[in-house]
Amino acid sequence: MKSPLSYILKVLLFTALILAPALLAFRLLDPFKMHGFYDNYIYPSPTANKGMVSLRNFTRYDPVRHFDSFITGSSVSCNYLVEDWQRHIGTQSRPFHFDSSGQTITSLRRTVEYLDSHISADSLRNILIVLSPLSFVQPDPRRPFLDPPEINPGIISILDWHYKAFRSFTDCNFLVSYLHWLADGNPRERSRHNVFYGPHIRLIPEINEERLDIWEDSIDRHPTEFFTRHPIPAVAAADTITPEPMISPKQASDLRAVAAILERRGCHTRIIFPPNRRGILLHPADDSLMNSIFGSAFVNLGSELRTMKADSCNFYDHVHYRPRMARRIMELVYAGNSSGNQTPRQHDSARNTLPCNDFPQAPHPT
Repeated sequence: MKSPLSYILKVLLFTALILAPALLAFRLLDPFKMHGFYDNYIYPSPTANKGMVSLRNFTRYDPVRHFDSFITGSSVSCNYLVEDWQRHIGTQSRPFHFDSSGQTITSLRRTVEYLDSHISADSLRNILIVLSPLSFVQPDPRRPFLDPPEINPGIISILDWHYKAFRSFTDCNFLVSYLHWLADGNPRERSRHNVFYGPHIRLIPEINEERLDIWEDSIDRHPTEFFTRHPIPAVAAADTITPEPMISPKQASDLRAVAAILERRGCHTRIIFPPNRRGILLHPADDSLMNSIFGSAFVNLGSELRTMKADSCNFYDHVHYRPRMARRIMELVYAGNSSGNQTPRQHDSARNTLPCNDFPQAPHPT
């Protein structure tokens, strides 16, 4: 009779023989560009973890550029352009986008802790944190947006990071598009999963800034054609306060940790809750909590810029607005004196708000 140990060893050996080629291919092909540095992380490559891209570009360019100012937060922060921000923090600043996909409040804390440990004592001068209603939503476990191990250290997170990347690599929905791309160089989606970045995204690696020049030109020149190809739901008819507070005790603790670090470093901070087309407003308890944690550095603009957010031409989709709207938000956020004690509640600007809603829109989601 064979011993249980012998049986287990044979099963493990058989499994290893099956997995070894896949593991070797995963390491050599590096489909998600997890190992080393690359000049291009975007199109036509398979989609890489944006938090990892931010980290790699920071590690590569900080020794030369010595960044002292950072834009971070939800994915809408990508469209707050460095050159626009420098109008408010000074052209002598050295900004960098340190954003990640699906950034949670815990990821925000880890990012600020990472900067605290890697930026010299007098070189964390400015930070702009851009939130959204989704910032306070618990992440969907079916769509894991993991922090790189450097941001979230520990053996468990390292193992989880590599395991989930390998699992994604061996997913048939990924492989069907990826293998065709390796064969013919054509980054075409061939499954229900989006595998590739679109060609409309251009990354400036030195500051980790995404530019959507193709879409910008298309919306400016042919808005009806653009929104026919990329329809977005109509703006909410009215703003709505969340029925219950969104900020959990754990998130409140993370936010206090962020505020404590930035205060200790003497960092000039702005943390924004901007307007959104869903019309979601912070619950008064959440607004009060954010004010108690960040003071005048927190700017709640959820109910502002109604005309701009009603105009679809200020958006790429239902969530992400264009740099011209981010530019107007920064004007409000940094209005008043430099300490941020004045935040005038202006509503709309005539600049950059020419309407283009002459095309059918999808109904607003319920």
